[in-house]
Amino acid sequence: SDGRFYGRDPTFPGIRAYAHYYVSNKLSFLDSPGEYWFDETSNLLYVWKSDDAEWSDIEISTDATDQEIGLDMVGKSYIEWEGLTFSFFYQIVREPFTIANPSEHNTFNNCRFHSSAFGIKLQRKLDSSQPWKKTRHWSFTKNEWSSIDEEAVWIKAPDGRDPDNGESSIRNLYFFNNSFHHIGFAYECPYAVAKHAPAAVHICYATNVTFIYNTIEIV
Repeated sequence: SDGRFYGRDPTFPGIRAYAHYYVSNKLSFLDSPGEYWFDETSNLLYVWKSDDAEWSDIEISTDATDQEIGLDMVGKSYIEWEGLTFSFFYQIVREPFTIANPSEHNTFNNCRFHSSAFGIKLQRKLDSSQPWKKTRHWSFTKNEWSSIDEEAVWIKAPDGRDPDNGESSIRNLYFFNNSFHHIGFAYECPYAVAKHAPAAVHICYATNVTFIYNTIEIV
């Protein structure tokens, strides 16, 4: 933070002769094809793709030691994902039961989700004292889910509706012109033995859900 390098000993600034080091986590270091940088403040992912690659050919993947979750969306809002492929995770997109910050206005357009146990898995506990903390205004348009072992879309508000105002902790979801196929075709997941109760779409207690012009086949 003070513009100097420090080793393990914080009292000694500097780098010894012939030492190996690297610096990272700055947008200004993004200077070559194949590199990326995520801005946690603005929730923007910067990618420098190869000149001969198309955006539709880019896949987001990890090694086998970090295969459980593709995108952890806890408290993430106003993010748009477009033209990307996500594959070989246990859960591709996840928001767990935790009552955290709102997760709102997230959009997935023309993306492909395949070869996983769960595609989209959204859950949120109800907190009547903090009614603004909701999962809401998520939009899915022209995406494809395929070779999903359990459920392509799994959405559950576990506490049902708020008894005071009737609202659910998950609401205002929009699905338009998406394709779901080959759901329930297992792949070898290192994290769990498949329950094998496949469903293309499973929505429980969420409200204000729009689901139009979607295709579901081979489940």
